[in-house]
Amino acid sequence: MFEQRSPIADALEKQQRYAEALTQWKVLQIAYPDDEVVKQNIHRLELLISDSVIQQLAILDKAKASGDQKLEREVYLKILALEPNNQIAIEELRQFEWNYAYQEASSKTANIKKYFVETQQEAKISIQLNNYIEQGKQFVSDKKYQDLLQLADKFENTYPKHLLPNEYRILAYSKLGEEQQKDNNTKQAIKFYKQALKVAAVKGQKLPNLQKKTDQLSGLIANRYLKLANQVFKTDLDEAINYFEQSLKYQPNNNKARQLMQRAIKIRENLLKIQKLDSNSD
Repeated sequence: MFEQRSPIADALEKQQRYAEALTQWKVLQIAYPDDEVVKQNIHRLELLISDSVIQQLAILDKAKASGDQKLEREVYLKILALEPNNQIAIEELRQFEWNYAYQEASSKTANIKKYFVETQQEAKISIQLNNYIEQGKQFVSDKKYQDLLQLADKFENTYPKHLLPNEYRILAYSKLGEEQQKDNNTKQAIKFYKQALKVAAVKGQKLPNLQKKTDQLSGLIANRYLKLANQVFKTDLDEAINYFEQSLKYQPNNNKARQLMQRAIKIRENLLKIQKLDSNSD
């Protein structure tokens, strides 16, 4: 029996399964109560287990101090592996497991509540989004483009990253421009078209047809002012310069208008110098 169990005890000890190794030696003690080797091994293992438990208790204190629950549970299990009948460790582990389970349940309850709240919020957001879209469709159908612009502002405040508010603005400004153009309010039409182009440019969009229409209308206005400037060029330089400025406002790249305006300004400056000389000679 000794030859059978002592190697098993040694093997268990090498695997650091000290409690099981101690059990093997205690079984041998029943058969060999006066054997010194058995007594020495029992005494040695009891001391080894005691030292190991003390080490684990030190680790347990650190785990509790840092709030490391995972490590705390591991330490309790290691102590029970060393001393399976350690009642203190059994009770502490039982209490720990109960607290841990309670925390997990509380956490799950909180997560469920959070999920419910978030789901309700998402539902509200979805309803509001659908309302904005339906209102937009209705305003377009009713040709209420000013209302559509106001809706775009509200829409954007609620959904800053949504693309529809700018689409509403581009459509509204374009349609308002067309209305003004039909009523021969060319300047106002240009103003609305430019606002539509500005909104599109923010998102990197290009509206070539609208740009062409705007350029054509701007050219008509610019030529109208240029014609007026030429008509009064010889009689009223101030008025002519004002018309040139208005012409360049609508067609900034018109070099002919710019040259004529600069010429008018130069003539006016020269006339002022002559007038100043005449007044000084008097």
